[in-house]
Amino acid sequence: LGQLLAGSIHQVIQRTEGFGQHLCRFFTHLADAQRVDQAADILLLASFDGREQLGGGGFPGFPQGFDILLQAFARFAPLHPEWNLLIVGEGPEKADHLTFIKTKHLEGRVRIAPFTSHIQPYYSQATCYVLASRWEGMPLVLAEAMSHHLPIISSDIPVAREILQSDFALFFTSENPEELAQRMEEVACMDPKTLDRMGDRAAEAAENFSIQTLLGRWEKLLFRQSELSDSK
Repeated sequence: LGQLLAGSIHQVIQRTEGFGQHLCRFFTHLADAQRVDQAADILLLASFDGREQLGGGGFPGFPQGFDILLQAFARFAPLHPEWNLLIVGEGPEKADHLTFIKTKHLEGRVRIAPFTSHIQPYYSQATCYVLASRWEGMPLVLAEAMSHHLPIISSDIPVAREILQSDFALFFTSENPEELAQRMEEVACMDPKTLDRMGDRAAEAAENFSIQTLLGRWEKLLFRQSELSDSK
């Protein structure tokens, strides 16, 4: 793969921690991958003081539906005081989010933490990951969450339907905070064994998006194209 593309790629810009470095091992003429920190902000529903946890993610902003997630959590929170919300990463809508949090008296339940490139500990704290996006291209955060054995709650956008399976994911109608709150309720009522089983299935499905699997597919595709070109 590196031989086929050598000289064609001049820079790797990564959204997902570690992905660019993996590519640079194959394309040895490249410098280290450039990290676009703002593109990797993650929103998590996570735990403090031993409380239960959910999780979600994406770019900060309107398309990723953080406002929808906050509205849903505001409905869900009074019935489940053991769950808290942690937002990791600060986007342009932070002020609006803080105003909403204060209006709903959720200051003790919701925290916005600064961006960190070391997001793995937050995934490790989570019980379930929530993707509230209005639309997405390829949401790498889903693969990351799945690889951390997390069940998924996701909006029913097309790309999520393609990636996720019903044995580890629950869907809600996009831009519907009431339905998202219902899915949170369903997760909160699940027993630990069910959540563990869903998480294990998510991790198995995440193997389809591993570096080794994806590079293997690209390598086969590119070599096939190379062979076709040589035969002409």
